[in-house]
Amino acid sequence: MKKVALITGCTGFVGSHLAKRLVKEGYDVHCIVRKSSNLERILEIKKFVTIHKVDLTEFEKLEVLAKKINPNYIFHT
Repeated sequence: MKKVALITGCTGFVGSHLAKRLVKEGYDVHCIVRKSSNLERILEIKKFVTIHKVDLTEFEKLEVLAKKINPNYIFHT
């Protein structure tokens, strides 16, 4: 069974490197990004991750998303 990771801030320095590493290790990676985020840092892995454009202040949407994804790990970067 594939491990699932949910990462906030995938377009930042730390988040993008973490996402790349987890993709390399075979994780199913889900990234939460702002609608206005520049995806340049994750272009090389964009086809290997699922991107969710959700504002972190929208608690109800985050709760629904987290339940749907059911991650093994959550990283807030």
